[in-house]
Amino acid sequence: MTSRKYKKLTTTAKRLLIKAGIAQNDEFELWNNKWHLQTFCQSREESWYDEIDPWQYLYQLAGEACIDTVEIDHDGGYKEIYKRDPDLSVKDAIKVFKEAYIK
Repeated sequence: MTSRKYKKLTTTAKRLLIKAGIAQNDEFELWNNKWHLQTFCQSREESWYDEIDPWQYLYQLAGEACIDTVEIDHDGGYKEIYKRDPDLSVKDAIKVFKEAYIK
């Protein structure tokens, strides 16, 4: 994928993540002509900021929306049910994300 197409894809992902309320506009930074989502991470000993590719984050959320987790017994056993194959094309990932997160 060319750099121009990838920048357009990450810009679309940025816009959709903001529209869904998952991220705010000030959490994004443009580095080397690529958008990155800044997230705060924390453990017991330390805290740090991490950079996430907006498209990869949106794609992961869309893939998770394709899976339902159902409790199969009262002892804590769970089963994943695939509503749709989580290996999505670009258009399908955007469509699934919009259906699941933007109302």
